[in-house]
Amino acid sequence: GNTAGAITLGGTVNGGYSLTVNTTGTTTLSGDIGGNTALTTLTTNTGGTTVISVDIETSSTQTYNDAVTINGTLDFTGSTVQFANTLAGDDGSGDNLTISGALDLDGAATSLTSLTVEGTSNLGADVTTSGTQTYTSGVTLSGGDRTLTASTVNFVDTLAGGTNGLTITGNLDLDGAATNLSTLAVSGTSNLGADVTTSSTQTYSDDTTISNNITLTTTDSNITFGSTVDGDGTARDLTIDMDNSGEGADGTVQFINTVGANDDLDVIDITGNLNLDAAINNTTSLSVSGTSNLGASVTTSSTQTYSGDATISNDIILTTTNSNVSFGATTNAGTAGDTLTIAAGSGDVTFTGAVGG
Repeated sequence: GNTAGAITLGGTVNGGYSLTVNTTGTTTLSGDIGGNTALTTLTTNTGGTTVISVDIETSSTQTYNDAVTINGTLDFTGSTVQFANTLAGDDGSGDNLTISGALDLDGAATSLTSLTVEGTSNLGADVTTSGTQTYTSGVTLSGGDRTLTASTVNFVDTLAGGTNGLTITGNLDLDGAATNLSTLAVSGTSNLGADVTTSSTQTYSDDTTISNNITLTTTDSNITFGSTVDGDGTARDLTIDMDNSGEGADGTVQFINTVGANDDLDVIDITGNLNLDAAINNTTSLSVSGTSNLGASVTTSSTQTYSGDATISNDIILTTTNSNVSFGATTNAGTAGDTLTIAAGSGDVTFTGAVGG
């Protein structure tokens, strides 16, 4: 039965059996747990707290129904490790947790130094670490919008949003496709090595590196790049689709800082509208299906195509290497006196709609 007293396991605990610890007081695990012969399962009850300062190994599940505090650099090995209540580091300094198995997180994780998960992760609560978070296998968000706070959050495999929004407070390293998110917002730098699909907005506030040929998709919603956008040393295609619904007004991609200033991009293909506040450089081609607000110059080695109405909102130069520049609708100045210079070499310049009307 349950007890209100403290339980301390300070010695070695081994054996291929299940262990259940029931107390509404404090459970302290400080001896070797399953190090020689793994336990089958480990379960704590819903009351009290569990303080752990040792590695734990089970051949099957670990279920912590009470609040858990870890102290030190620890490895929990099991088929699935579930935290049904909160998970916290002792003081946030040197409290590194590795889950060698799957993670089922139902309570907020705070004051950890780092978190590494080798198996799949079900994130039903927020996670805060002072250092890195690394999710090696597929991640699913559940139960609502999630915030992951870390120096860098690395998704090595896929990220399934479950129609929830994700906020990264820190840097993002995305190596697997992110799908079925409602929103994505990143406060730090973003390394985008895979596709991102959201039903609403995407916001990348700091420098963004495109490290693969990727597609960013929204449902008629905006994408904002708050700082520079570059390749990773290899010219990469950036496809932006803000008309995923096929109905209604398309979204707008805004580039607030320069594109391709440090490392080339290849093809930039935008389905939707463009709001350009800083120059696009060192890019193979640019295509925009919707309207274009051109507040800065564009330099491509190949073609530039602006299919919708274009507004020239600064003194700008559009430059190609002997390749065509095409305007498919009206072209107007944002303010009287804004000038448009086109340097296309032997390429053709085509205005289909009225100019300066």
